[in-house]
Amino acid sequence: MNIQCRFLEVAQHGLGCSIGLNFYALGENCALCHDCPVPAFAASTQCKYLEFYTILDKRDDNHVVKVELGCAFTHSGLDDLVECQSCPAFDPMPPEG
Repeated sequence: MNIQCRFLEVAQHGLGCSIGLNFYALGENCALCHDCPVPAFAASTQCKYLEFYTILDKRDDNHVVKVELGCAFTHSGLDDLVECQSCPAFDPMPPEG
């Protein structure tokens, strides 16, 4: 297992997602991490006001991690990163690395 995510944290009962809104445990071998879209954000330029949270969508037997985006400057939700990058308050930070 080679999962790189700044939101992965060690807890008493194993690894967990520190930005999960409706979940924390990641399953055996961090199964929920494998298709999580959050690590891809680290590879792109982000605004210092960008916030994101993970939500576990539990439809049927297929559990999918989804991302909700928000802006700490406007205190509003975002539909996508393009909306963030086109904002007049956009203040870029370099990608993590």
